[in-house]
Amino acid sequence: FLATPLQMALNTAALGAKGTLMRPLLVREMFDDDRREVEQREPEVARLVEILPQWIDVAREGMRRVVHGDKGSARMNVDGSSKW
Repeated sequence: FLATPLQMALNTAALGAKGTLMRPLLVREMFDDDRREVEQREPEVARLVEILPQWIDVAREGMRRVVHGDKGSARMNVDGSSKW
């Protein structure tokens, strides 16, 4: 399995957005020397992930339980204190 960190972040975000994969922006807006806005870029849909909505919901629920579930591996620190 080969993926760049950006690819992993985009695909994780697509699950959060219920299957909508957005084109990443490096620059959201630009200003001139007088701090007047010159250009603003709007988010753009790159594509829709072709997965049935119920499977996206399953993945989202699993991700939620990792953080908030009683046995979630991202819920507690090693010493037992809560991350949240």
